[in-house]
Amino acid sequence: MGDSISEGTIVTILKNSGDYVKADEPVIVIETDKVSVDVNAPFAGKVVELLAKPDDLVQVGKPLFVLGTSAVNEEVSKVSIQEDPPSKPEDSTSSKETAHNETQPQTKASTSLIPTHSDDNLDRSTAAKAPVNSRKFSRNETRVKLGPFMTRTAERIKDTQNDAAMLSTFQEARLSLLELRRELQDSFVKTHGLEFGLLSFFIKASTMALRKVPQVNAYFDWTAKEIVYNNYVDINVAVAAYNGIVVPVIRNPENLSIPALEKSLHALRMDAENGSLAIEDLAGGTFTILNAGIHDALLSTSMLTSPQSAALSIHSIRQRPAVVHGEIVPRPMMFLSLTYDHRIIDGREAVTFLKIIAEGISDPRRLLLEL
Repeated sequence: MGDSISEGTIVTILKNSGDYVKADEPVIVIETDKVSVDVNAPFAGKVVELLAKPDDLVQVGKPLFVLGTSAVNEEVSKVSIQEDPPSKPEDSTSSKETAHNETQPQTKASTSLIPTHSDDNLDRSTAAKAPVNSRKFSRNETRVKLGPFMTRTAERIKDTQNDAAMLSTFQEARLSLLELRRELQDSFVKTHGLEFGLLSFFIKASTMALRKVPQVNAYFDWTAKEIVYNNYVDINVAVAAYNGIVVPVIRNPENLSIPALEKSLHALRMDAENGSLAIEDLAGGTFTILNAGIHDALLSTSMLTSPQSAALSIHSIRQRPAVVHGEIVPRPMMFLSLTYDHRIIDGREAVTFLKIIAEGISDPRRLLLEL
């Protein structure tokens, strides 16, 4: 299941004891902290015994069910989670919603209203009675059980917050890239079968910036008291999945053209929506790009993905006044934010990194010529 996967939770048992299965037929579905995987029968036979039940947390290598080779043959084999992942995991859902209804204790209203008065001769028996509030308010709750994916994500976010000295720096970029897209959109779609996107240009610009500012492509090894510089670039890109947000990896983007990047992004989005991302698609990465602009966010900061030391957030495009050749004219603008580990990256390096990206997006020719 990969070096980064050590355990998983059983979410679905597809076969019962006594059922016959074909070779490679799914028997159990397990959800890890990254994807859902099937545990298949290694050969045709009869399920003699199930050794686990739904919601069990199982370790890699633990037997899950006993499979007999035939109805008459007593020879059986125990099947466990294997180190190598299945070819194509299926969608599964581990969250079970349960309603938890509670009625809060009703606070009793005072049955009398006694005014404060200095006159000791006040007849308290004539004090006005306050009406008792007899309304009962429902205090229902809906509890959703956390699956391994959300549990591990929450743990990682908190661990990163505790470990890294996170700081954010901001930069404004002019989106001249939009003019290029307007000119070439139809031709791009006709030639490549995909729309002319902007994210591929941000990947290209980030790749160039990571080469020029290697501190952003490094990470901090506290155990060894070392800064580790990655001599390669793998960029994680946040995409929507069937069970939340995932950050699959585009490897060596410097070797990919803009059309090739768009095709890779499209394939990753489709796999994420269908729940068919492989574990290898999510493993590794040296830098992360998050697009908060799809939700129309004007500005944001992001959490780091451990052990990475930086993450770029891009945002919505707004028309804002800009000074061009001494005149104030409207221009499409975007705020960029870089969240980084201040133990490795100084403010100067963060600003330099963002300026390289902003210049590349403002003038796409710089990306083509790697200026």
